[in-house]
Amino acid sequence: MAVAVALVTSTVGGVSAAPVDAVDEVDTGADLVEPDIDGVIGDVVASRPSPEAAVVEAATGPTMGDVVSLVPARLVETRSGPGDVTTDGEFEGVGRVGAGQVFEFGVLDRGGAPGSKK
Repeated sequence: MAVAVALVTSTVGGVSAAPVDAVDEVDTGADLVEPDIDGVIGDVVASRPSPEAAVVEAATGPTMGDVVSLVPARLVETRSGPGDVTTDGEFEGVGRVGAGQVFEFGVLDRGGAPGSKK
């Protein structure tokens, strides 16, 4: 059985797919394979829904307009003293976080970050 293989690249504004070669067999080893492709924004997933078909899907990541830089901002300050402040006065002087402990804090709508996820 020959299966068409495509080179899938993610570009700003869409996905480009170009046929590369045909092979006799595609062995995914499982229903889903997530290849590690450096330099590609987004997820590339290869699946084999049936012995006769192979599917490669690419979901692009954020476009250039979605990514903005932020000015550095301190969101948590464990120390307490003059000048040991956060950008909005929250989570100041919370104290040492011990080994194995977890300290959770919010980021949305703080330090210039947007107030909601897209």
